[in-house]
Amino acid sequence: MLEKISPWIAALFCATLSAITIIGNLRLMVVNRTSQNDVSSVFYCFLPMSFYFVGAELMKLQRENRELRKMIEKLSESR
Repeated sequence: MLEKISPWIAALFCATLSAITIIGNLRLMVVNRTSQNDVSSVFYCFLPMSFYFVGAELMKLQRENRELRKMIEKLSESR
């Protein structure tokens, strides 16, 4: 189970931190009636996507690794 979740831990952590930052910025905007830099909000919204793409590639590599191990086991058994 941990093997399936481990590539996504960085994305989940980053998404959580980004959500906390965005909610905090929005709350400050409402309470203080000041405008924050919109560019930072966009940055925080899309930051988890970079970790998502890394996680997707890691899952693909893990799947290929499992397939190759199965092939090696079959080859070694046939000898």
